Order: sequence, then structure tokens, then C-alpha cells
Amino acid sequence: MVPKEQFYNIGFWLKDARNFLKSSDFMSGLEDAEIQAMDNLFQSVERNLKAFLMTKGITVEMVHRLPGLLDQAVKYEPSWESLRKTLQIT
Repeated sequence: MVPKEQFYNIGFWLKDARNFLKSSDFMSGLEDAEIQAMDNLFQSVERNLKAFLMTKGITVEMVHRLPGLLDQAVKYEPSWESLRKTLQIT
């Protein structure tokens, strides 16, 4: 969980996203760790989307709502709509 004092720090979100992505990559090679690896990948995508939206002046919520975040991000980067299928977001 992101500390409240860091919530609107874009650099913190990007660093946290990279850490989750690295962890996901490492875990993907471990037996019985696929679920945790996928959760870490989800966390990385969420944090990257939040950081992106913050650069656009959008206030993001503390909740984990990847579909809503992607809906907002696509308004600025329409090509990201293709991520919906890849990430299996409805």
C-alpha cells in the first residue's frame, strides 16, 4: 500500500510500479507463484496508470479499479484501448 504522504508523488508511483514488475518477472519463474506474479503485474499496471493520470492533472482514488483507470487513460492515449483485451479488462 502506498503511504498517504506519498500518494500524489508521481516518482514514488513509478518506482513502486517498477518494483512490482521486477517482482512479477522473478516470480513467474517459480513453481506455484503464478497467482502472486499476476497480482504483482496487476499492481504494476495500476501504479503506472495512476502516475500517468497524475501527469495529466487527474486526481486518482486510493482504490484498486483498473477498469476505471484505463477508461480515464484512454481519453489521453486512445491507442491504449488495445490493452483492455491484453489485460482482460471488461
